Amino acid sequence: MPVTRTAKRALRRSHRKEIANIVYKENYKKALKSAREAAVSGKTEKFSALIKSAFSAIDKAAKAGIIHKSKAARLKSRLAQPAHKAKP
Repeated sequence: MPVTRTAKRALRRSHRKEIANIVYKENYKKALKSAREAAVSGKTEKFSALIKSAFSAIDKAAKAGIIHKSKAARLKSRLAQPAHKAKP
């Protein structure tokens, strides 16, 4: 346990940041999962809306430093592939 006042404040701050980071991570993972499920089921109207929300959640997580920007780009690229293949 922290002894000094500044260490106690730092511990409280790190707990708050940890909770915020968990929220960002859960949001992008849920959005990604729902978009992938829509891609597999073949619902194009639903997929286009879900892919937009997934991109937003991924970008927010990358901006907050939860995931690396290269990982965000990779996830978005792989998520967009079914949409590109479906177009004639």
